[in-house]
Amino acid sequence: MKENLKTENLELLVAAGELELINWSPEEFESKLQDAMKQTYQRALKAATDFGYQKESPEALLHGAAISAFLSIASGMSDQGCV
Repeated sequence: MKENLKTENLELLVAAGELELINWSPEEFESKLQDAMKQTYQRALKAATDFGYQKESPEALLHGAAISAFLSIASGMSDQGCV
């Protein structure tokens, strides 16, 4: 679950770091965006395969993304003592 926190930190950076965006060069922004997209894709595909969807399945990414988002939220709630 600690690995999920690292990837979630990037999402928080994107969501909460709007002021930092002003200081990024276009190349730096593009690089960070590509990294975030790759991580999101990899997390979704891993979640899909972990829960029995085949990589080749058209709906694997859709279900994987939903599963990954749910697990991230559940992990955060657990870390905060909500669950």
